[in-house]
Amino acid sequence: RVLLQRADVAPPYVLVGHSLGGVLARLFAHRYRQQVAALVLVDAMHEDQFDVFAPTFPPPRADEPVGLTEIREFWTRVWRDWHSTREGIDLVTSCAQARSIDSLGDLPMHVLSAGTFLNSPLIPEPVRPRLQGMWDELQVRLARLSTHSTRTMVANSGHFLQRDAPQQVAAVVASMVERVRSGK
Repeated sequence: RVLLQRADVAPPYVLVGHSLGGVLARLFAHRYRQQVAALVLVDAMHEDQFDVFAPTFPPPRADEPVGLTEIREFWTRVWRDWHSTREGIDLVTSCAQARSIDSLGDLPMHVLSAGTFLNSPLIPEPVRPRLQGMWDELQVRLARLSTHSTRTMVANSGHFLQRDAPQQVAAVVASMVERVRSGK
């Protein structure tokens, strides 16, 4: 908020947040609701995702791909250590703060969800649909934070929707900005 003020960017804001940015945008919208006109979440992180997915990883095997080992370590343990990111992100505190948000009222919100697990080469194909279903449920829970929300699934995209489907992200953001400007 201070950065926006110092940059002379006046509200109302249409916030767009991807992944962890989705948590940050929700926290800002919750704390400064009068300054936020709309919210777009782009395959946003959910505060319960680590609890939901950690138990789904198979036990370690000596012959598994290094990428699977690294992902398992992050999702089950490493995410709790703020030293694990270059930025020093305290995900434990961020998740706790996000859990305190039970509603964003009637804030216009659009949740864009990706085929994050359907399109992950590190996840065995037979379990991809089940994991994607779990991710989708978390995304639905995010959409339920507002009584004025829409959710769009972009199944052919991975987690980085802004890279895999930039036109769809831009179209949703432009539509939300237009809605705000027109007062609809």
